[in-house]
Amino acid sequence: MKKTALMLACILLMLVLVGCGGNKDDGKLTIVVTAFPHYDFARQITQNVDNVEIKMLISPGNEVHTYEPSPSDILAVSTCDVFIYTGGESDTWAKKIIESADNEDMKVISFMDICSADGNEEEHEGHDHNHEYDEHVWTLPLFSQTICQEITRVLCETDSENANKYNENLASYTQKLSQLDKEFSDVLANAERDSIIVADRFPFTHFATHYKLKYHAAYPGCSSSTEPSAVVVAELSERVKNEKIPYVFTIEFSNQKIAKNVIEGTDAKILTLHSCHNVSKEDFENGITYYDLMNQNISNLRKALCE
Repeated sequence: MKKTALMLACILLMLVLVGCGGNKDDGKLTIVVTAFPHYDFARQITQNVDNVEIKMLISPGNEVHTYEPSPSDILAVSTCDVFIYTGGESDTWAKKIIESADNEDMKVISFMDICSADGNEEEHEGHDHNHEYDEHVWTLPLFSQTICQEITRVLCETDSENANKYNENLASYTQKLSQLDKEFSDVLANAERDSIIVADRFPFTHFATHYKLKYHAAYPGCSSSTEPSAVVVAELSERVKNEKIPYVFTIEFSNQKIAKNVIEGTDAKILTLHSCHNVSKEDFENGITYYDLMNQNISNLRKALCE
């Protein structure tokens, strides 16, 4: 309650500052995004457009689910031209800022709204767990295409002078996303094994459903507030031993504690399956992209399923 009250107080303070001359007037199109996928999609669509500035609120290497906006973050959202966020449980704070911002010209893009309109309500059957709500829609390249189409539409509407560049960038990037979809489909079509072990949280429900990938995970979703039961860990460990599974997956930034317990006493190795929710500071500074990370996923899934 105290944190919520403090955040609301900060919002009010920032809005007063904006009203007293805090608005930008530098001629730039400012895009504020919450996390890495949002940043990279905006970056791909705005390539070679000089007057665009993109600000990512959640710094590389930081935990997305525990992020709280600073006063400067609140100000950035309140005064931007385009705000891009997930629109899910991990960034409910964003809705409060949007509702409080006195900025009628700000365009807002919600990943969840886009993908719900594109068929995000899917059946999830045939796995070990009761599935929780999954906001990680970008793990499915086809959803990422839809998201990038909407980003392009909004940018063309906001900055019509550069519409041709935005559309050209979209066309080029759509080809890359289509290639990812094709390669994932090829891996699953040629798989020798029909399932994977994820000794971690599981933010890949949409991905698994679309590609008909069976899986056994330590967590039913992406919540980090609970620990998997000893029974679940034991079941995963027995499955690895009995089926001689060569690889067990964790997601990025995992401490791999559960995975190490699962593979103990076996020859299995640990691989990473990127949810792309965030990247390390080093990777960010080296210019890593969503496309790069998904290609790593293709390689690792091929190892786990086809070798």
